[in-house]
Amino acid sequence: MRLKPYGPRGVAMLFLAALALTRAFAYLQPSSPAFTPSILTEWVIPIWVWGILWLGTAIHLTIAACRMNHALALAAIQSMSLLWAIVYIIAAWNRAIVDGLFMASGTIITAVVYICFAGLIYCLSKMVNLSRKDFEVRAHG
Repeated sequence: MRLKPYGPRGVAMLFLAALALTRAFAYLQPSSPAFTPSILTEWVIPIWVWGILWLGTAIHLTIAACRMNHALALAAIQSMSLLWAIVYIIAAWNRAIVDGLFMASGTIITAVVYICFAGLIYCLSKMVNLSRKDFEVRAHG
């Protein structure tokens, strides 16, 4: 198995894995972090399950970064980002109703950040990913 990232997309996937890993560690703690939306803490699914899902996504991204096929790992992180955006949109809606729109602004910003991440991941998945080996084949082939 190849132990270095495959092309620029593989390197970008390692950065995405670091983001997923930090999210996993935040939710695998015994108590929920202060920034956790109430929709997650009140949901049927325990918060540590989300931590395991983020951890699995981070591991999947790290392994897939060293392979040629990145589609499944990028789909996983994009899906988690969209899911998190939806959670934060619902949390912002609830907070805006209770406390006013100004008090929900931080939650709205977080939702927009996750939507933007999902968009960037989509663009990343559509990029041509040439490694140094591909350039050598084209130059001599």
